[in-house]
Order: sequence, then C-alpha cells, then structure tokens
Amino acid sequence: MSIDVADNTARICQTCLGEPWLKDRVRSRGAPETCRFCGNKGKCVTVKTLAGWIREVLDQHFQLCRTWSHYGVDDHYSRYEQEGDSWNKSSATCSKRTCR
Repeated sequence: MSIDVADNTARICQTCLGEPWLKDRVRSRGAPETCRFCGNKGKCVTVKTLAGWIREVLDQHFQLCRTWSHYGVDDHYSRYEQEGDSWNKSSATCSKRTCR
C-alpha cells in the first residue's frame, strides 16, 4: 500500500502505534474509521492530529538552545555544538543543562 506522507487527512489506528500513551489517546479520542496504514477498521485519528499531540509533548519537555561552531585542536573542519540536553551514553540517561 502506497502512503502519501504529506496527506494530513490520512487516518492511523491505535494498533499501528507502538507508544502506549499515543495508543491510549487514540483509543479514547479516536473515531471509527479505516486505517490508511493497515487497512483495518477501528478507532483512528488523522496524522495531523497525531503530529499535534507529539508536538505538544516535545514542546513541554524540550527547548531550542543556541548553537556555535567549535574547532578541536587538530580539527580542520568545524562542528556545531549546542547547549541544552546532553546524552550520557554510559548510563543511558539524559542530563539537563541550563540554556543561556
């Protein structure tokens, strides 16, 4: 099945989602429709609605921070670094730093 990702009216069902919070939200707020992704009938929301919910969560938990170009001692090319969230790979947790 070919899916146009730019089609904001496409409907997606709770079964096609893996994230429990999103599944519950579709289950409680969705309407009976045919899912564009799996073809089954069930509680669905538009992709636009789903994207809005995801955007709300991202806006609540993340913020944009300033970036700057950084050169290392032996670097011939710059790389960009950003203040804000840093990823601690050893403990697999995210540690917050304050943005300026």
